[in-house]
Amino acid sequence: MEEQTTNTQQSLAKFKTDLSAIKCLERYGIDVELITQNVTEFLLANKLVYSEFHDELISKKDLADNIQPSYGAIHTDYDEDFVYVWNEGSSRFFRDDCSFSDHAGEWFLEEDVFRIWNDLEVTQEFIDSHSRGYYFLCEQHDSLASGEWMYYDDCYYCEDIETRVPINETTFHEISDCYYFYEENVPEDPTNSRSHINEYHSGPSSEDKTEGSEFAIGFEVEKNNIFGLGRDDVGEEIGLYDMFARFETDSSCGLEAITHIFPLSPVRSVKRKKFFDMIDSAKDVLDSPTNNKCGGHITISVGKNGGSAIHNPMRPIDLLEKVRGNLAIVYALYRFRLNNSYCSGSKDLKNIPDESGHKVVELKNRYNSLEIRLFNKVINSEQLKLRYDLMYLIVRASLDGMQYADLLKEIKPILLKMYNNNKVKVKEIMELSVYFRTYLIADIIHPDIEHFIEGPDED
Repeated sequence: MEEQTTNTQQSLAKFKTDLSAIKCLERYGIDVELITQNVTEFLLANKLVYSEFHDELISKKDLADNIQPSYGAIHTDYDEDFVYVWNEGSSRFFRDDCSFSDHAGEWFLEEDVFRIWNDLEVTQEFIDSHSRGYYFLCEQHDSLASGEWMYYDDCYYCEDIETRVPINETTFHEISDCYYFYEENVPEDPTNSRSHINEYHSGPSSEDKTEGSEFAIGFEVEKNNIFGLGRDDVGEEIGLYDMFARFETDSSCGLEAITHIFPLSPVRSVKRKKFFDMIDSAKDVLDSPTNNKCGGHITISVGKNGGSAIHNPMRPIDLLEKVRGNLAIVYALYRFRLNNSYCSGSKDLKNIPDESGHKVVELKNRYNSLEIRLFNKVINSEQLKLRYDLMYLIVRASLDGMQYADLLKEIKPILLKMYNNNKVKVKEIMELSVYFRTYLIADIIHPDIEHFIEGPDED
């Protein structure tokens, strides 16, 4: 070590008197008069190396430019300090001025490197030389990679926009074996479709459209046929509606239209209006023909402590206990369904088994909701609107602890609309509802409702 330091100092002294060496140093902005006694620091700071072969201090830049196989000593001693840069022929560059790209497997000059999509390092020259089939400029304005280069392994061609975008922004459609950028452009699978007829209890799930509402509601609308299509027409298209999650075959009626999950909101609310607009848009489906075997099940859910019905739900059994007495009006309206084998079980709404079955209500514990199966067929869109408003008043009154007499006053305008302003009929329904309420609360069966409670099932 002592001998090497001496040689270095001797070489430095020789450099000071060597005109060509001085010119070399000055070319790199080094003032030889400012060289201190700390030779090691000077060499590191100015990228100089001592060559035993030349017995000279040499700039690493010059060394890189002049390494040849014949200068074995220099090549062996300093090989790790220099690299070959892509597309620069046999020239070698100081390693600290370069960057190795794992993606390209090449060294590039640091000043030329930039990152493309997925954080890959390349140079524009490298892209230009490989662009055909390897690199693509993203031209989709609403892609996260818009204006960036992408490697072919990181992007897919999309059929709907006829250009490439990153893989994670695409949706694959198995039947057509194509990728799509916009999800709404993906062709529907007619065997699992929102717009085609699905097999019984199959098809896409209902989506949460409640927007954080405390009360939620969903409908099942059974029809004999829709646009002339029936249970034998699986795979046939009905159409896409904002209101419906799917259409499926139904064993008792023919077809069934299942809605998404919507807010259950009061009159004059924005959410109610939005849902009623969807009902109007689906009028052609809702007004389709029915038969006496068709039903119109309604499913409700409520949020705990005023929270979201979807994200902070009340248990179905707790909800049933809240609405039990007030469901008496539903019993009175649809009393003839109490003897229908599809919804005649557990009429007293007590000790309801968890499993599915032909009951008046069903505890949908998996979905934290309560299905009321007693409603009969939906004849038209206006009828569905009245049922929506009826259920809101029942749920609201049940949670607020409203007296039943006051609830009847609230719902009387709805009943009058249901019966075309037939006040005699409405009075009869309201009186029957009081008898049904007594039955549901106290197990007392009035003679006027005995046939519906204890009568035989009638399909």
